[in-house]
Amino acid sequence: MLLMSADASLYWNATIGLFRKPGPGHTAPVAEAPAVHSLPETFIRFAIDAQLGCLELDKFDRALDALAAVQVRDPQHPLYGCLRWYYEEEEPIDTNASFFTGLTLLVVEYCQRSAMPDDIRDKLQVIFQGLFHWFTKELAESKLHYPNKHLGDLVCAWLLAEYLADEDALRHLEVQFAQAETYWKATHWGWGEHLSQVYTTVMLTEISVLLVMQKRLPKALFDALRAMADELLVLQDYFGSNAWVPPFVVMPLLNCQQRLITGLRCAHGMQLRMRTICALCLPCDSCECVSVNSFMTTDGTSCFRFPDTPRIAR
Repeated sequence: MLLMSADASLYWNATIGLFRKPGPGHTAPVAEAPAVHSLPETFIRFAIDAQLGCLELDKFDRALDALAAVQVRDPQHPLYGCLRWYYEEEEPIDTNASFFTGLTLLVVEYCQRSAMPDDIRDKLQVIFQGLFHWFTKELAESKLHYPNKHLGDLVCAWLLAEYLADEDALRHLEVQFAQAETYWKATHWGWGEHLSQVYTTVMLTEISVLLVMQKRLPKALFDALRAMADELLVLQDYFGSNAWVPPFVVMPLLNCQQRLITGLRCAHGMQLRMRTICALCLPCDSCECVSVNSFMTTDGTSCFRFPDTPRIAR
């Protein structure tokens, strides 16, 4: 189901209940650590085992205890439901750990559902409730022009809502999915950050997991997501290992760059900064400048429009 690989250097630490990896981690608190215990890598390993039908439930049960210990459990905390990336951290630093761990945890539950004893199910229920709160909060704050992030939050929230049988949440998420699909179609997948083999592979994984594991997706949404995956595969085939986003403004954008140099102002009268803005521009959805010729700067500080210039293909 998933394209995953496990690090061969990992070995099981029965005391902590996670796989140990030699070397430092990528966040500041563990940047000089001799070894770390990574939750995403631990649960990727479990997801592989679950798909192969060789999951060791005693180890998985112990890992759930370790996971529960590093999940923010205080409902009043701004990071309620979020997970740490490393067991050695004192608080979540890289909050993407919730996605990478949460998605693989959902895969384990899906693959081993019939074999899960009640005590493990009880632990999953509590963990999933916290994660569901985290992802719904993230969706309320995230930006559509980061499709790999927004899509991941949508996928996890949908699968968790199905697991928790939250009908109101499913109805709301269906609307959010439709809004995201419309936006990504209209803007050629939004910003340029996703335009790489890495981010596109993440999005393909997200869509694949959802299409395989879902039970309640409306057919129209299912078909739309399938079409989105097909488009991403075409992009991967086209660009291959080459650069997906040019680092400089290229010839078709030369006129656009010249306009910036001459001091074009946005529709609000704000002076635009001289940047390679047009290579990574965003459709403006935060003000009245809403036409196919409206764009905003990459830092979101201003917007402008090209009266006679068609939308830039990207």
